[in-house]
Amino acid sequence: MSKRCIFSYANFQIERDVLISNQAVVEKFKAKDCTYEFLNYNAPDGQIVPDQVIDFALEVLFFERQYDTVLIIDVDCVPLNKHALEYTFAQAEARTLIGNVQRSNHIENNMHVYVAPSCMCLTRDMFSDLDFPSFAPTNRGDIGEEVSYIAERRKDMNMELFLPSKYEALPYSEDKPWDLNLELPKYGIGTTFVNSKNEEMFYHLFQCRVGVFNHYFYDKCKTLLSCP
Repeated sequence: MSKRCIFSYANFQIERDVLISNQAVVEKFKAKDCTYEFLNYNAPDGQIVPDQVIDFALEVLFFERQYDTVLIIDVDCVPLNKHALEYTFAQAEARTLIGNVQRSNHIENNMHVYVAPSCMCLTRDMFSDLDFPSFAPTNRGDIGEEVSYIAERRKDMNMELFLPSKYEALPYSEDKPWDLNLELPKYGIGTTFVNSKNEEMFYHLFQCRVGVFNHYFYDKCKTLLSCP
């Protein structure tokens, strides 16, 4: 049996109710032998950035606390059911880099899409085989995108991108949703992501730091928590 954890993080700029809602939904759907690990750091955005937090966390979770499999989720991202977590962990443990799709629209990189660390699952063995990549942005990708670039070159490793099926609102101060590539659907605030079987996996609010759309997240979490 693999030792599993779900990891999320936030600083003091995130509304406390977002953190509480995230943990409540994760605790409802996770298996009893899976641990919820949360890091609350007391530094503003820019002083500490998410890639530094993830790099630090994976070092601790994989090599100090000896987890075999880690699912990273943003604090405004939640599983939509128990199956979503079990499916994601099982696929990762079968050497599939898996999670929500994203695209770095601010970078000219031929519309590359990747498994975003807003929802990414990988094992310690995979992380080692990828040569312990940093999640820092590069000239060809945003936070965590380098992990997908490296995985794409390996013939012994698969990738599954959870795709958007619907969203609730347009991004802050924008008049259109975010693009992926010409073949894939667009996404926005409050996106539901589905797996290759079109099963609902995760809901990601996006832009919770703005504070404008958080009511969508609270409503979604209340609905999930009220389900049997």
